[in-house]
Amino acid sequence: MIEQFKDKQEEAKPITIKKDQAKPAGNSKKNCKDMLIISSDNRYKSFFDVWVLMLVGYSCFSSMYYVAFSKPTNAFHIIFDDIVEVHFWTDLVLSFLCEFKDPETNIPERRFKQIAIHYLTSWFPVDFVSVFPF
Repeated sequence: MIEQFKDKQEEAKPITIKKDQAKPAGNSKKNCKDMLIISSDNRYKSFFDVWVLMLVGYSCFSSMYYVAFSKPTNAFHIIFDDIVEVHFWTDLVLSFLCEFKDPETNIPERRFKQIAIHYLTSWFPVDFVSVFPF
């Protein structure tokens, strides 16, 4: 039993946390950067993501409808489509402020540059095409 424990200790790799990756302690005052970065566990972010997903469904349906028939002239539909567009732009901008977990260390990444690189190489092309005016 003790030998198995020693083997597991030898296999374990130490995890190093960089200074700007660490979250502030409970009572310490947050700086401006920590207030801007949106946590991956944020409840409001989860609700917003579900809302945007529903708007994507609406956008797919309405786009097919507009191609088959014609764009609406009703003011309500035009304003609602503009509101959907604003939500997509908001999602694009807020995605540059959302932390992500490093796949190797499973530590939340909170550096702006790393977040931007991660977003630009993952979902940014899809988000950009969705808001690009045709």
